Amino acid sequence: MIESSKRLSAVFAMAERASAIGDIGCDHGYISFALLRDGIAEKVVATDISAPSLEKARRLLEAVYPAEKFRIARGDGFMPIAPGEIQAAVIIGMGGQLIAEILERGWEVIKELDYILVQPMQGAEELFRHINAYGYTILDAQLIEERKKYYPILKLRAGGEDRADWGRFRHSPVFCEMAEQNLARLEKIAEAVRNAKPERLKEVEEEIGRWEEYLESIGNRG
Repeated sequence: MIESSKRLSAVFAMAERASAIGDIGCDHGYISFALLRDGIAEKVVATDISAPSLEKARRLLEAVYPAEKFRIARGDGFMPIAPGEIQAAVIIGMGGQLIAEILERGWEVIKELDYILVQPMQGAEELFRHINAYGYTILDAQLIEERKKYYPILKLRAGGEDRADWGRFRHSPVFCEMAEQNLARLEKIAEAVRNAKPERLKEVEEEIGRWEEYLESIGNRG
């Protein structure tokens, strides 16, 4: 029912048991199903803006679980959830900018949560900026490689001053591989814009410097 995936397995491994967990942007309800199936959540609250997706999630869950085990709610992010209704939340499989917007709009709910698991598919830097601006404690950080793509996963708690950036994932076995790929890509961009776009070149060179610092900090360059 849920595709076997290193990415999803890592998310579930980072999840702690909770009485009620929000599956934010639940799509067809597969994450909600797995949270109940694996005993991570006693109850799930699944939200999405799509009525057809929610109907599929409802059919999936009610085929196995009694009604008291789940609530299906249409709405944007945390908007259908009351403060205190859930103890944790999972937001995965969407862009970093969208996750950041959902967190910002849902602050009244998330500031009470034990943890939030976030996993952007792209645009991680936009999510990092939100985390650094609003203040979070980073409880755990994992980097997963799957099908030649790299996925950051962060376990957060609202309140704190931990800094989110790619360096947070330096302990990962696949970090150096990802960093070297990014450097190769950025160096090609730098060469392409060197004579035509000085402002863009400066931005790219600064980004190259950051990645080189990450690698130097773990003894892989310099």
